[in-house]
Amino acid sequence: GGELTPTGGRARADVAHATFTENVALADGAAIYNEHEGDLTVADSVFTDNLAWGEGGAIDSGSKTSASITRSSFTGNRANGNGGAVIVHPERPVTVTGSTFTDNHAGVDLIENGEFFEGEGGGGGMFADGTGGFVMRGSRFEGNSSNTEGGGLSLNTGGTALVANSEFYDTRTETSGGGILNAGMRVTFSGLTISGNKAFEDGGGIDNQGSGDFVVENTMISRNTAFDGGGIVNRPDSLSRFINSTLWDNRAKNHGGGFDHESDADTEIENTTLSGNIALVA
Repeated sequence: GGELTPTGGRARADVAHATFTENVALADGAAIYNEHEGDLTVADSVFTDNLAWGEGGAIDSGSKTSASITRSSFTGNRANGNGGAVIVHPERPVTVTGSTFTDNHAGVDLIENGEFFEGEGGGGGMFADGTGGFVMRGSRFEGNSSNTEGGGLSLNTGGTALVANSEFYDTRTETSGGGILNAGMRVTFSGLTISGNKAFEDGGGIDNQGSGDFVVENTMISRNTAFDGGGIVNRPDSLSRFINSTLWDNRAKNHGGGFDHESDADTEIENTTLSGNIALVA
């Protein structure tokens, strides 16, 4: 970590009303690196233009830690690997509430002393892994990017995950999941707005390739673009349910303007509107 590095057994780090700007880590977590068994709480803080040559442009929290991020902003942070602003990969719970992720980038190429370091990373705004539960509420992602999956948010969690009442605008990826990649277990998206996102491959709004039950409810997915699945590409191993949602004006260069279904698992669509979506092939 370029700034704060709590790593002790059951240590606690409380960060409030703090500003972290232009910190650099030659490895992970340019502003905050939280490992081992530390409990991290971040509130009302600002993270701007931090750079990690590894993962987590601003924050990296993993191992047996927990993390709580509340009413904080992340702008212009970069990582050569996963998590343009934040990467979490712990065994204990993670919560993100009322926070903004703007113009952060994962998988950025870097040059040092004439030597080129190719970037490879997903989760332009945030990358979430690990077995602890994950809850995000009332947060906003805008203008983030990645060169692998998940332009805004990449979910790879092994525990239960909920993303609720949040917005994903104008994020992009060079691969799949322009707004969100879901590769997690037992994931629910509720009350989301996912609009104007782009994937050069699959799933302009959402790429669902999870291994557990997946629910999308009360969600608007609009004006996203991709090669396949302008709004959603759905290719999980388990049941997917889409309830009381709208897919409108999404575009695909190939198949599935609004919804591209590529799964052998069951899918249920209930009280959901697909309207004005366009696919150039089918």
